[in-house]
Amino acid sequence: MQVNSGTFGKLAAALVILVLAACETREPPTARYVPPEPPARGPNSPFPVPEPVDKPEPEFPIVAAPLGKKAIATATLDDVPGGGTAAPPPKRPSYGGKASAPSVPQGTPKPAVAGERTITVESGDTVYALARRHGVNAREIIELNGLEPPYGLRVGQKLRIPGGERHSVVPGDTLYSISRRYGVDIDSLTRANGVGENNGIVIGQLLVIPAATGGALEPATSVAAVVPATQEAAPRKQEKVPGGFIWPASGEVIATFGPQRGGAHSDGINIRLPRGTKIQATAAGTVVYTGNELKGFGNLILLRHTAGWVSAYAHNDDVLVSRGQAVGKGAVIARAGSSGSVQEPQLHFELRQGARAVDPMQYLPPV
Repeated sequence: MQVNSGTFGKLAAALVILVLAACETREPPTARYVPPEPPARGPNSPFPVPEPVDKPEPEFPIVAAPLGKKAIATATLDDVPGGGTAAPPPKRPSYGGKASAPSVPQGTPKPAVAGERTITVESGDTVYALARRHGVNAREIIELNGLEPPYGLRVGQKLRIPGGERHSVVPGDTLYSISRRYGVDIDSLTRANGVGENNGIVIGQLLVIPAATGGALEPATSVAAVVPATQEAAPRKQEKVPGGFIWPASGEVIATFGPQRGGAHSDGINIRLPRGTKIQATAAGTVVYTGNELKGFGNLILLRHTAGWVSAYAHNDDVLVSRGQAVGKGAVIARAGSSGSVQEPQLHFELRQGARAVDPMQYLPPV
């Protein structure tokens, strides 16, 4: 079969036109956005909070303190066990009257006490560091050496360090009870602290406890040893109990205040009485002691009155009051007897200004 070349050309042109027409009617493919799969969340995963694009700067930015800075600690007496600036040291009585410390020039070292030792100050030492190192009160070091503010030390300086055991006096303490608690002789205790007949102990006072003797402890022989500590010092002599004192009983005075035969000394008076005679309180007060711990005194009663006065009643057969009891002036507190070192019924009566014994006859009404 023969095909005309003109016809073939016409067929080819028609085919091209059909192909082009088909391309023009086909629509372009549509682009679809497929979001990514979100990551798996655990049970405690927080929900993300997007930050705003236009987040403003804070008006007052917070400036953090530089790292590595610490507060500088200031050493005080409060840092030392037993020391303290929160509460001042207890006032020592003047024993001449006012409740104030004795007049001692500032910077005056204290006399030597039992058990103290001497050290040499080294570089870097301070009063507070030495107090911690030796387990003592910084105030003791200051007072013992007469140091003055600001308590600076010099390298090579000799410094006295208190030694031995210490006891801080609390309400109810007496020299006698403290000596028994630590197993020391009461005379050694009074000598080591300069206390005794004329200057008793006060609450808060720090006592040096001397080494125990190891022998049998002698009982106390003075009322002053069992007078409980108080916060007030001994009153001045002219301070009197309102209304004055009355006689505790009526009878013959067979022993007066002061020196006795054989070198003895009486701190009060003795009144001969029939056994069972009523013993009266010389003034209103509070019972601060009842017992028979003092050698030779038998059954003893101590009453504390106003202005620091104390009265003592010894050799009783019967004690009719108890410690802590308040009694009125003239109240019956005991019955006369012969307990202790006496042979016949009588009353040993004392009046004391604080711990110091005075002659009762100067304060009782004349007979």
